[in-house]
Amino acid sequence: MFAQDILGTGPYASGLACTPTSPASLSVNIAPGRLYSVQNVDTTAYSTLGTNSTQITKQGISAAVVQLACAAPVTPGYSVNFLLEATYADSDTGLTVLPYYNAANPASAWSGPGNSGASQPTARQGIITLQAKPGIAAATGTQTTPAPDAGYVGLWVVTVAYGATQILSGNITQAPGAPFFTTLPNVLTTPVANGIYLQLIGRTPAETLVNVTPTNTGYPEGDLRRYGCVANNSATAVQTANAIGINAAFLVSAAGGSPVFVPPGTWYYNAMVSTGNATYGASSIYGAGRLSQLSPATGIDGLTFVGDAASGASASRFFRDFTIIGPSTTSSNNSGILIPNSIANRISGISFSNLTIQNFGYGVNCQSPSLSLALWQSMFVNCFVFNCYYGYRFSGGNITNVILGGFVQNNTMGAPAGAPYAFSAGISCDYNAPGNTQGLVVHGVNVYNFGAGFYGNLFNYLCITDCEFQACGQYGLWIGSQQGGTFVRGCNIQALAGANNYTAVFLNDQGTPLYDKVVFESNQLVGSSGTGTVGFYIGGQQNGVTLRSNTIGQGLGGTPFVTGVTGAAGNGVNGTDATIIDNTIYATTTAINLYVGAQNATVGPNKIQNGTPLVLTGGTPPGLNYTHNPTPMRGTVTVSNVSTIAITFAVQMPSAGYQINLSPSAQSNPWWSGKSQNGFTINFSAPFTGSVDWSISL
Repeated sequence: MFAQDILGTGPYASGLACTPTSPASLSVNIAPGRLYSVQNVDTTAYSTLGTNSTQITKQGISAAVVQLACAAPVTPGYSVNFLLEATYADSDTGLTVLPYYNAANPASAWSGPGNSGASQPTARQGIITLQAKPGIAAATGTQTTPAPDAGYVGLWVVTVAYGATQILSGNITQAPGAPFFTTLPNVLTTPVANGIYLQLIGRTPAETLVNVTPTNTGYPEGDLRRYGCVANNSATAVQTANAIGINAAFLVSAAGGSPVFVPPGTWYYNAMVSTGNATYGASSIYGAGRLSQLSPATGIDGLTFVGDAASGASASRFFRDFTIIGPSTTSSNNSGILIPNSIANRISGISFSNLTIQNFGYGVNCQSPSLSLALWQSMFVNCFVFNCYYGYRFSGGNITNVILGGFVQNNTMGAPAGAPYAFSAGISCDYNAPGNTQGLVVHGVNVYNFGAGFYGNLFNYLCITDCEFQACGQYGLWIGSQQGGTFVRGCNIQALAGANNYTAVFLNDQGTPLYDKVVFESNQLVGSSGTGTVGFYIGGQQNGVTLRSNTIGQGLGGTPFVTGVTGAAGNGVNGTDATIIDNTIYATTTAINLYVGAQNATVGPNKIQNGTPLVLTGGTPPGLNYTHNPTPMRGTVTVSNVSTIAITFAVQMPSAGYQINLSPSAQSNPWWSGKSQNGFTINFSAPFTGSVDWSISL
């Protein structure tokens, strides 16, 4: 019973290493070893002792090398997997003719029972029976490993191809779920940290709750190695076992056990890995940094989330300090982190930190079937999303999430099948009926080399601050329908060198008026040397937009925009109640272009370094309040005995449609004439000496 106290119910194996023969042949050697399993005390009678069905843990021993043959398939292009399996067996040995007491003549003993002369075993030994079970030969790469026979456990898988004459070490892999465990001497000499040593840990309450049996109790709860995972081995059988083991570790964590631990190494897997199940979903995971790598196969997402057991805020959870790397640098339809559109409960309260997510169509893909079934109240902190066509994508009702710091970059990854937008995007949020993303906060993130640094449509409450959007090919920020307020402050938004028809900030034309506040403040917009570039595009029905204290274009040999601020398909800003003040603008043609529909706009003062300061398309917008620096909008002229005086503007007005107000003394009675974009003339009915105050307004 001591063995059962130490090991649990098993079965467990030790030793029994599988190696090629020497010289190599179509056989393999199984080294001596032990197999521990629960068995009846005596399944068959032993001498005069009857059977005993009481169960104990028995030790089977294989004391010598066992050689097993694995023949090659006979069909060209085929391979076959052999499962090397083991089972415990009782073996009665030491047959001897035993003397028996002869009551009739004690001086003459009987030979054998009843003086029959029959031999009897003198020992019952626990042994291991080993055999090679062939699978069904199939085209190489499609062959499968057979399941263990009843009572057997799989130890090794040997793959033999057509025409092979030797089995080498590369043809031998540990079988999925093989019950090897760390032997006690190795356990006691393997320090974890600070002088603490591993110990054999039996099945834990969380493992029992979700019916997970560890295969290596030399590792603590949550460690991938405890559940049969093997690092740095991409063989198909190992990938299958790893998927099973990683799923088991997540389920244990979700059921209240320890967080999943990803030890250093590359952990390949070829099936979906979920963060739990419908009953237990709130798991956590951590690694040892960049050396702890999860590597899904082609067509497999990195991690697929399930909903929490119940909707609402949950206790803190974390996903930190490991990497998820896809198999291709150029093509992927999968996600590094996927919250699918089929979750049954809300996911909330997760801290994602210090993660690297690389080589996916979508780095982080948060979908949602409704407002209540989505990612809520979670943070991505200092994560590195590299070579993903879409970095972060929030689709549907993802609520009050934060991206804080980190880096998002595409390099060579192409568009996934069914791409939701016509261009790649570093960070994006879009509508998925019946929900939309709300309360997204992005701060201090560096986004590089996307068609659009940010894309957002049909979202509520967005705040982007102190970010870098660099090497943007088509748009720095693309914003469509929004509600509740959009605020972008302190960002550097820069075009890809040489990009044509690039727009730094594009507010898409809307069919229905939008009146929620949109503010862009203290941002630096950098254009390209290409044609058709625009700083800000404010589309029709985008009302209440404020542009304040932005630098639009670059001076000192930098790159200006062709047009600083425009909209309405190039005809000018066409939303009402726009405020465009205190900006510095470098433009090769027009600094600010207003359409006649831009009612009640407040424009200026702005620092216009290059370009026509203001162009009005279709006429002067009603209610325009225009202040132009450095042109004086009012002044006083002092004359001596003149009948006329010319007023000339330092910078021409956008049109001659301005109003002139004169405030003369009682004696002057002046009027104006000759109004043009460059100035006007003040006239007097008779030669006049004195002062006249004037002002203009649009």
